[in-house]
Amino acid sequence: MLKMARLNIRRAQAEHKNADKNASTYRKRALKSVLRGAAAVLVTGVLAVSPRPAQLQYNPVIPLSDIIPTQTMSQIQGLASDISEKGNPATTLQKILKPQQLFIPGVKGTGKALKVLLGEYNWSTDLWNGASWWQDPNILITVMEYSAVTHTKTYLRYANATFNKYKSGHFLDEYYDDEGWWANAWLMAYKMTRNPKFLHMAQYIAHDMEEGYGTGGCGGGIPWDKSHTYDNAIPNLLFMNITLGLYEILPHDKGYFNWATRDYKWFIDSGMLNHSYLVNDGLTSSCTNNGGSVWTYNQGEFIGALVKFAKVTGKAKYLYLAELVANATDIADTNRHGIMYEISCAINEDCNTGSFQFKSIYMYNLDALYNATKNAAYGAFIARNADSIWLHDRSNYTFGYDWTGPSTDANSVTQAGALASVLFCDMLPLRHT
Repeated sequence: MLKMARLNIRRAQAEHKNADKNASTYRKRALKSVLRGAAAVLVTGVLAVSPRPAQLQYNPVIPLSDIIPTQTMSQIQGLASDISEKGNPATTLQKILKPQQLFIPGVKGTGKALKVLLGEYNWSTDLWNGASWWQDPNILITVMEYSAVTHTKTYLRYANATFNKYKSGHFLDEYYDDEGWWANAWLMAYKMTRNPKFLHMAQYIAHDMEEGYGTGGCGGGIPWDKSHTYDNAIPNLLFMNITLGLYEILPHDKGYFNWATRDYKWFIDSGMLNHSYLVNDGLTSSCTNNGGSVWTYNQGEFIGALVKFAKVTGKAKYLYLAELVANATDIADTNRHGIMYEISCAINEDCNTGSFQFKSIYMYNLDALYNATKNAAYGAFIARNADSIWLHDRSNYTFGYDWTGPSTDANSVTQAGALASVLFCDMLPLRHT
């Protein structure tokens, strides 16, 4: 009996020792988990990461090597070192993203702004006064967005009028990015109407862009123009969005997905995505990053493509990279009041009326990222900018270019861009005054 008692004591001591060891191991694992989570917050600058959809389980510490090819990792040094010089990233983002007030008008108020925009449609040319060829499809997208928000097809007559006027030329010209914007518009028109004429036009344009792939001097990608004078970001980012959009509609056609992934790999390998997760405009004649302007529409179209990649593949790594790009943009292209501006216009004075629409294109894609992630930081950023547009950049119901106000340089382009950004806020689950 004594022997049995001693054996039980030793067994209890061993179990106690193992329990201590297990507890220590658990504490170490928990600490590592906390540290990894803190590192992810520092790198991404995200204030709070909401749960992702079940099919896109979000991993905040996924290695960048799973997103960026190994040979280009040396070009991607990380956002943390850049924003640490500006102070604590969480504090910086909190200051930028938190809305001070929310005075969004809802559909009734924006309807008056839409009326101003529709008054700029020229029924002789079936285009918008004051807009260039590539800006017209983006204005049409704003009008179609309004139709979607108000659950009416009344305003689709503008898209139909433009389509019927220019369909014989298939919306092609000498610039691949121009063509890409038109394909975007017709993809949206198809999604709203299911009329095959819009889908077929988007396919026709995509095929023409495919013909241009690799005709530049940098071993792949789509050049800016058909004279092959410049290899740059925007035609390739648009091509990714178009082919992925077509693949969403026609999932049996793997060719569109293959084109998108091929162009994505070329774009990443090109080095246009710089070490701060900002997209420089293009490449030098020797096919290296030219350090050109960081336009917000490049950032936006890249985010939009990444959101689509995540949707069609079920891989959250694309959302992770999209958030890195969005966080970098929200810091780099935001003034001290937390309102978006075009840094190349405001600082470098590299600005013209063509860039007046860039910010709203970014907002369109940021809204897509918000819908994919439900990250409250992006909703707050959209709301803050919509707030400023409505309160400070509005003269009656006309909007200008500078979202901090006052309303200046107003035309159909600035009207559509600002209106779209207010509409995105109107679709957020926020309490309006």
